[in-house]
Amino acid sequence: MGYDITKNFQSVNKTGPVKYSPRGQSAPVFDRTPPHCAESEKGLLGALLRDNSAISESQTVVKADHFYSHANRFVFESIASLFDMGRPADVVTVADDLKKKNQIEEIGGYAYLAELFDSAATSANAGYYAKIVRDKGELRALIATGSEIVAEAYAAAGEADEIIGQALAKMMDRANPLQNSNCQPIAVAINRSYDRIDKRQRGQMDTGIPSGFTDFDTLTAGFHPGEMGVIGARPSIGKTAFAVNLARNQAVDHGYRVLFFSLEQSSLELADRFIAAQAMLDQKKLRSSQLSSEDMDVVFKAGDKLKKAKLHIDDSADTTMLRIAARARTIKQTTGLDIIYIDYLQLIAPEDRRSPRQEQVAQISRRIKVLARELGIPIITLAQLNRNSEEREGNLPRMSDFRESGGIENDADTVMLLHRPERNNPGEREGEVDVIVCKQRNGPIGNITLAFNKALARFSNMAFKSPHDRF
Repeated sequence: MGYDITKNFQSVNKTGPVKYSPRGQSAPVFDRTPPHCAESEKGLLGALLRDNSAISESQTVVKADHFYSHANRFVFESIASLFDMGRPADVVTVADDLKKKNQIEEIGGYAYLAELFDSAATSANAGYYAKIVRDKGELRALIATGSEIVAEAYAAAGEADEIIGQALAKMMDRANPLQNSNCQPIAVAINRSYDRIDKRQRGQMDTGIPSGFTDFDTLTAGFHPGEMGVIGARPSIGKTAFAVNLARNQAVDHGYRVLFFSLEQSSLELADRFIAAQAMLDQKKLRSSQLSSEDMDVVFKAGDKLKKAKLHIDDSADTTMLRIAARARTIKQTTGLDIIYIDYLQLIAPEDRRSPRQEQVAQISRRIKVLARELGIPIITLAQLNRNSEEREGNLPRMSDFRESGGIENDADTVMLLHRPERNNPGEREGEVDVIVCKQRNGPIGNITLAFNKALARFSNMAFKSPHDRF
């Protein structure tokens, strides 16, 4: 994450003002000395030279480009490389290593190594010094990142939303880069797994965000953080209605914070769907202006309940993954966010419109998966299927039916395909929809049947199949 600080700062060996320009862009040149602490850099290196047992712990806190001085950076790299090879790192071995690299004179010769050794009487403060060096280095990197953002804003090479999205991504990359590292000993992961299993056994931990549908949650244990779910179906089967019902169940019934990206319908049209689903009212009647006073009362009550829900709708047309990611990050940082819905994947505008369509869709799918892991929340995206299922005996959809890309089925953690038997065979199992869970990376697969009232745009458990049953 981030980028090498050394590319943005031309520092002198020990002290002195630095002039820099981010990545060669046209930007203001600053004459102020960037944040650094020469005493802490020397103290840390001296402690490591005196006691190699402090090297391992220091490497988890600080890295070479956190050092402001080139001389200190070279010394730290030499100490780390010797330690990694299982060799002692003292004044003599480090001097020999630097000599082989033709860096001994650049650091100030043997005298500078002796000066470093004398700067620390003990290794006891190594951790304290390492934190200071790390903090100063991150502040310099933040300055460089900010300068790069300023330069790109002045250049105006793209739409404002895209530039803002890129700026947010860069700032996220700068946020605690060492702590964001996923590298850990297997023992750490095993202990965390034990803890999670124990909490589940004692009923102290939710297994996932519930869908609101009993059989579905029994099979999947809900939607899980960092995972990408895909709802696939042919047009007019009920993808959007299903997603609206899931979002409504989670936001209204369970209080989760939901973000719904609607690339096909306006927020006004989507609001009608939410009201119809919440009020259990015929959508045609809702649009006909022929509502009775009783109907209006139901609509207002449903609307009041929806307005209290932690639900955001973004209906930006022709949006890109860059913009989706930027808005999701912003909402998560400001109000919090538990789950995202995208309706639907193939409508997301590609960053590179010249590449083959299959590659565009595959790249979009991969970025959804990466965003889910970055934000630590589930992202459920809708996707169109091609006509293959309609030509197949039984008309059952398959994962291979995703339109324009096989990358969707590869990236998805959970794939849910919707099938309405009455669509191709009128009268067969009228008012029922099969949710075919044909992929679940961390669980079983299987079929769930839900009741679906198309007029009300309402899915429900089979026990509540009657349109007169209101939740």
